Amino acid sequence: MENISKYDYSKRISKSRNHGKIEEAIKITLEAKEKYPKENIFEKFLGDLYFQKKNYEAAGAAYMEFLIKINDNVEYVKHFAQFLKRYSEVVQNISDYLTEIQKILDTKIQNQDVIAAICEIISHYIKLPQITLFENDINYDKAIKYLHKVENTSKIYILFYKVLAIKHGKADKKISKSVVSFMEKKNRYKEALNLIVDILVYDQDKVNIRTLFRICRKLDDYSEAEKYIAEHPDIKTQSEFNILYELVFYYSKTGNNEDRNNALKKIEVCGQNSVPIMRTLYNFYLQFGMINKAMEIKAFITKKQKSETKSDKNKENRDRKQQEDDAAEALVATMRELFTEIEHSRKLISMSELLKGFSHELGQPITNIRFGVQLFQMKMARGDKYK
Repeated sequence: MENISKYDYSKRISKSRNHGKIEEAIKITLEAKEKYPKENIFEKFLGDLYFQKKNYEAAGAAYMEFLIKINDNVEYVKHFAQFLKRYSEVVQNISDYLTEIQKILDTKIQNQDVIAAICEIISHYIKLPQITLFENDINYDKAIKYLHKVENTSKIYILFYKVLAIKHGKADKKISKSVVSFMEKKNRYKEALNLIVDILVYDQDKVNIRTLFRICRKLDDYSEAEKYIAEHPDIKTQSEFNILYELVFYYSKTGNNEDRNNALKKIEVCGQNSVPIMRTLYNFYLQFGMINKAMEIKAFITKKQKSETKSDKNKENRDRKQQEDDAAEALVATMRELFTEIEHSRKLISMSELLKGFSHELGQPITNIRFGVQLFQMKMARGDKYK
């Protein structure tokens, strides 16, 4: 077979198609498919060519192959979206076709982002009777049961997009919160963000506020959180640990160290009776390089644990705590060494700059002396008297 590049095949296919030679273009495309079996672009060309010939069954089959070979190329999904729109306009019933697509998603495609992107497209064409369960908390148990049933199939993503299309209110707030949790579990953070923003319109409980900030943190984008703060500035006065925890991350991200430190102080107050909370605070102080504060919290934790140990009969728990303490002390020692090395490096840099200055000042006199000595040596070599 002649050695033709993918680019040359594409040009030949386009040329034949533009001249109305569809059969010739199909023949070239089939040849290109055989030459480059792993490429899916020729499946797209073939699907479009068959569609132009009104051979819709063959066109649909070609686009199925296109999806199977899509690998991790999420951006290619837009081609399928364009095809499905045209396909649905000329084929009366596409339910069987969509069923086959779902089978492909469940058996042939591994990338979850690709699967979710395809499900977002086909969700507009699929009727999902179970969606009525998610419209009212009366059906909560049945809705959760269905979520668990489909959570490891492509249907979970179709359900997500169907739920997002519902007009939400107080009647379905319990179910909606659970769907947000499932979305987070499946790493669909953008979808979870859209839903929690809808929920917060009518339900501003602390769990929802914390969820908003947590999802923004995972997306590394606090735009929606900042909108919420602008509308509810009193959130900065919160003293509940879980909200303070997320606010610390938010203030750190936005560079607001003053508010961050105030949030840390509030955590210290609300965590006086909780070793886990104080451990979290300890880790925060280490993360922000606040070693002295970290050591204060460490001392508090140690004292607290000693008092609890008297009534602690579970040796395994005591051993685990000791291991955690040892690891924490090792981390502090490492941090101290790191800061010592940083300070030492700063001193070396300062000394280097000082020596550069000395070198510059001494350079010219030394050069003059060197040239004088060399001149004297030349005169001595010629037997001249020194003058």
